[in-house]
Amino acid sequence: MVPPTPSDGPLPLDGFGPEAQPNLRRLAEQEVAERGEHPANGVGAAAQRLIHELRVHQIELEIQNEELQRASIEREASRAKLRDLYDFAPLGYLTLSEHGLVQEANLTCAAMLGVDRSRLIKARFSQFILPQDQDIFYRFRAYLLQKEDNQSCDLRLVRSPGHVFWATLNGTLVQDRSNGPRFRVVISDTTARHTSETLLQESEEKYATLFRSLTSGVLIQDAAGRFVDANPASERILGRSRMQALAQAFNAPSWDLRGPDGSVLTPEDYPSQRALREGRAVENEEIRVSRPDGSQVWLLVTASPLPAPTLGVAILFTDITERKQLEQELRMRQAELEALNQSLDQRVTQALDLVRERDQLLITQSRQAAMGEMIGNIAHQWRQPLSALAGVLANLEDAHRLDAQDPEALAVLVEEGNDLIRRMSTTISDFAHFFRPDKAPTTFSAAALLRQAVALVEPHFASEGTQIQIKVPQDLMLMGYPNEYAQVLVNLLGNAHDAIEATCPGEGRICVSLKQDEGQGCVTLQDNGGGIPADILEKVFDPYFSTKAMGTGIGLYMSKQIIERGMGGRLAVCNTEGGARFTLCTPLAQRPS
Repeated sequence: MVPPTPSDGPLPLDGFGPEAQPNLRRLAEQEVAERGEHPANGVGAAAQRLIHELRVHQIELEIQNEELQRASIEREASRAKLRDLYDFAPLGYLTLSEHGLVQEANLTCAAMLGVDRSRLIKARFSQFILPQDQDIFYRFRAYLLQKEDNQSCDLRLVRSPGHVFWATLNGTLVQDRSNGPRFRVVISDTTARHTSETLLQESEEKYATLFRSLTSGVLIQDAAGRFVDANPASERILGRSRMQALAQAFNAPSWDLRGPDGSVLTPEDYPSQRALREGRAVENEEIRVSRPDGSQVWLLVTASPLPAPTLGVAILFTDITERKQLEQELRMRQAELEALNQSLDQRVTQALDLVRERDQLLITQSRQAAMGEMIGNIAHQWRQPLSALAGVLANLEDAHRLDAQDPEALAVLVEEGNDLIRRMSTTISDFAHFFRPDKAPTTFSAAALLRQAVALVEPHFASEGTQIQIKVPQDLMLMGYPNEYAQVLVNLLGNAHDAIEATCPGEGRICVSLKQDEGQGCVTLQDNGGGIPADILEKVFDPYFSTKAMGTGIGLYMSKQIIERGMGGRLAVCNTEGGARFTLCTPLAQRPS
């Protein structure tokens, strides 16, 4: 038997109560009519009505049976749906006995607690609660029993194997006459919420600590212009307690805000109002504020709008009064310096002129001292040719007196005299070239210049028993001023000779050597003149310092100036066994060939 459908025309049944009986009767009557079943002939009318009623009742029972089967199927489907909704709900559902034993639980609850549902049933729920939170659960059950109203609590549950999470329990009491009171409990995992709340609390604590510990002052002003908070540093800087600052309007005349030029600021020009109006930070504004005691303080102010427009603006300020005072003092000192500088140029020019005159005097004295020594050397070198020239003149006089004028002999004597005169003239030329200053640096042979300098003084030194030894294993090309370089060599040779004459006359030895060292050509002059006393060794290059009775004290000073300032080299001295050693190094012009 196929139950009717809305397309077949029968009216649907909404149930089996009394109100559904007329519909059921009509459906049965219609079914009988459609089947076309009639009673046999000869049956009386009463029997026919009885048979008809029996058939109608039979069809009614069939229809009711079909409806019951359909309702049973729908009821089972609904139960399955409710079971799925119960088991797979996003929240945990459980039913607890009066003593806290689990009687029912959905799959979500079992998953939350990390156990199989079969093991959860009849288990004591308190075993899943962190020991520290057992009292919370105890009070939760007690409130439900006492007040019989919905209750909630937050506690920590233990998920097997040992993972702890925060949960919110919402419960209600259900009175069961057969089994006693029971608790319906809904469990929500609130770990994320508690974590956020914890982080928020920590953030607020950090903010409060930072707010209190800042050395800069901070005022919080709301959008309406009221001060709502102030840190301790602001009390110290502004000379107002927190309550005094919060009680004053931002535009109160007592603040007396002024700009860097001393002009009064209007409220529209305040950094806080500009920050609110423009929606951006206003940074590093210099403002002068009056304190209640009448003193004034300079502030460096930065105002920044808070994230939400209704929150207002944060005003951060630092006391720069001391800096402003120093700036004022600096401006006064600068004005004094400018006044002083007006005459300083003239004074510097005068000092430079004095230095130039002093340097020129030193140069002149040095050249005069060197010239005096050279004149002595010239005199010594001229002594022998002059004696020989005197002999030639004497021979000429004897020949004239004896009237023995042999033309050939006379020519020989004249040639000898001319040769002596040429030698004397060459000596003058050499010394004149020696005193001619170089105008530009040039490349020169260190070995040639060293031999030339030795040649100028060697005859005089040899006559007094001082021997000069030259060691030049390899020539070096130097860059500098050759004549000044030769003057330095002659000066060092002269000083060595003077030291020898003062300590061991007639037994002097001077060794002059040339070598390359770290990209420079170095000449070493070492003597056996007894050395320089240790207490004056560092002073020998000072101007006007001399150990000689008739010394000028400028020879070594000018030598050091020529080598180090003029040629970019170095001149140093040290003591050795029995004497002193001067080392003179100047840049190479090129690598030795």
